[in-house]
Amino acid sequence: MIICLEGASAVGKTSTSLEIVKSTNTYVVPEVNLFFARPTGVSNTWYLERQVVLSHINSFMNLLIKLYLVLFK
Repeated sequence: MIICLEGASAVGKTSTSLEIVKSTNTYVVPEVNLFFARPTGVSNTWYLERQVVLSHINSFMNLLIKLYLVLFK
């Protein structure tokens, strides 16, 4: 399952996600701006494009976890 928290700045999305991690066996895919600095001269959709990349990485990680559980559990 993938949970996506969206909302305005400073409403508690990060705090909420960290509380969910504490009480479940999950992990957080951080906001894209924590991974990438926006280069100068790029399109206005640059951060969106990086977020899509992170979404693909997250999906791949979920597949790897499922494969691991099938093979080694």
